[in-house]
Amino acid sequence: MRAAPLERNLSHRFGADSVSRTLALVGEKWTLLILREAFFDVRRYGQLARNLRIPHPTLSARLRTLVGARLSRATATAKPMSSEGARQVGQGHQAGQGHHAGHGRLQGKVALITGAARGIGAAIARRFAEEGARLLLTDADEPALRTLAADLAAPADAPQHTDSRALDVTSEPAWESTAAWALSSAGRVDVLVNNAGLFLAATLAETTLADFQRLQNVNQVGVFLGMRTLAPAMAASGGGSIINVSSIAGLMGSPYLTAYAAGKWAVRGMTRVAAKELATAGIRVNSLHPGQIDTDMHMRQRERTPDLIEQLVPAIPMRRIGVPDEVADAAVFLAADESRYVTGCEIAVDGGASA
Repeated sequence: MRAAPLERNLSHRFGADSVSRTLALVGEKWTLLILREAFFDVRRYGQLARNLRIPHPTLSARLRTLVGARLSRATATAKPMSSEGARQVGQGHQAGQGHHAGHGRLQGKVALITGAARGIGAAIARRFAEEGARLLLTDADEPALRTLAADLAAPADAPQHTDSRALDVTSEPAWESTAAWALSSAGRVDVLVNNAGLFLAATLAETTLADFQRLQNVNQVGVFLGMRTLAPAMAASGGGSIINVSSIAGLMGSPYLTAYAAGKWAVRGMTRVAAKELATAGIRVNSLHPGQIDTDMHMRQRERTPDLIEQLVPAIPMRRIGVPDEVADAAVFLAADESRYVTGCEIAVDGGASA
């Protein structure tokens, strides 16, 4: 299809300015790829709109706006592309390597991360920033969170924008306030990472009811409130990805982890249920199950129970403790469009310990 026929066929639907500007900047092949992805979004929105019984005129207008916004985002920072560049983009897309050559895998996405101040949460925030995501970071430790946000915003050429605020994930009003802040700051949330969590290793007899309830409130209730609060907004904007950070303690039994495992198994179960319930709204829900990862939390536990940690490492087939970036890489995959047919999935990042 030549550029002129393409422009005539599409301009009456999506606006002459948007289509012609895209064609001029990036060429016909990339424009077709952008529109292909836009039509994928349109199909998801159309299904949601039919489920919600949105009137046809409203639906048509919304679809035009949706595709127009996709074109606008693609051309906002685009540079003219040679025919060779367009050919490479097409090849990369067909190979499943993303649909924006030269851009990060999360370019244009808005991600809200809980427990982002340190450890796995901070690693996910940094990897998402590297991939071009707009970040909304939360944590109960606001000073540490602001330090991370400042570090991420420090590079002069950083394309993404980062906002942060304190969040008590166990509080329903706090979640409602955070959702309002997120939508006010960024307009939408495409990716929700429920990462905030607490750890406790103690025998069953030594686990107090207060300790048990404290872990459930953060590890289980926090995930439930996050999904319940943000899923409607994500559905209204066309869908997205929810990533719930569980643990290999949510895949297998481990001594001394009664309270911790209870919450992590609950996260696994809620993830599976939500994946089926939210699929027609275009929302994917998956869980990450880290094993022994070298974080501050892990270091504190090593100091308390060195013998326990020494016993665990030989049980890892890869014979080493993982690093937070290895979990963050899996989170990038689940947040990116390349995982768009993946939902209800459990990804273990544990060196084979749960195999």
